[in-house]
Amino acid sequence: MPFKEGKLPVKYLGVPLVSAKLGYNDCRVLVERLEKRIMHWRNKLLSFAGRLQLTNSVLSSMHIYWSSVFILPVRIIKDLEAKMRNFLWSQESAFSKGNGATTSAWYDNWTVLGPLADFLSARVITDADFRLEDSVTDVYSNGGWRWPLAWRDLFPVLIQIDQVLLDPLKNDRLLWKDGNELNGFSSSGVWHSLRHREPEVDWCNIVWCGRKFGIGGGGGMNSVSPKWSEIVEWLCARSHHKRADIYVAKLLVAATAYNIWQERNATLFKNQLRPPETVSDVIIKTVRYKLMGAKLKDTVRVRKILEEWEIHADEKGDDGG
Repeated sequence: MPFKEGKLPVKYLGVPLVSAKLGYNDCRVLVERLEKRIMHWRNKLLSFAGRLQLTNSVLSSMHIYWSSVFILPVRIIKDLEAKMRNFLWSQESAFSKGNGATTSAWYDNWTVLGPLADFLSARVITDADFRLEDSVTDVYSNGGWRWPLAWRDLFPVLIQIDQVLLDPLKNDRLLWKDGNELNGFSSSGVWHSLRHREPEVDWCNIVWCGRKFGIGGGGGMNSVSPKWSEIVEWLCARSHHKRADIYVAKLLVAATAYNIWQERNATLFKNQLRPPETVSDVIIKTVRYKLMGAKLKDTVRVRKILEEWEIHADEKGDDGG
């Protein structure tokens, strides 16, 4: 018969077909799908109310189809619940509570609930004789909160902030919460929290390097075989060196790779072809201009390297522009 013999498990209508009881590894794809949905950068910018809505309407229903066909392993259910719980209560900006004088009681994210205005409407707030401009200090008195007792029945989540205490000797401070970590707010911290991460490659240190270098010994790449694998291996072995000749080697390899890539694109898409001598000259000029603008220590060996690139003292500081 012209049929290929297969092996279980296989997928049919989106679910695995197995000959035995469904195991954790068979359902791991559910956890991975949930993680992928949670890690989308747009989801990290949601307020508490937004995350709650996403959890109730989307995340908690992602495994319903499978549950209608199989009995899911308990470990899978616990993993799904844990990830939804962590998503709901994490990754948001927050205020470090001091005296509460500069933190909005309704619109700033100073509680685990998120901004109180997410569930307290402006009408509810003003009907209770509060102002929309009130700070946390204005709604706090004698170690407790001044809102009406009826709010506890209407909005029982407020009970969660009963233990919040203000410190009259401490100023409020904006913080950034990433998972379980709470750090000072900065653009850098927010970017590292939101950006998509890939595994670090072993050659990253030969691409990203500083510019202020000393010098120790000669060196150069004259002894390296002109094979890409051996060039990368040679640079990786010296990626943490702060010698000027290693810096020059990194510049040379980067400029070469970039210009060859540009030449390849020009040939494929614009039908333009330059002789190798022209490309080589462009690479040399690129490295030379970079060295003219680099901050290198003024030592005998550094000056020798610069002279080899025909860079003299009166040209330093000129970036070729």
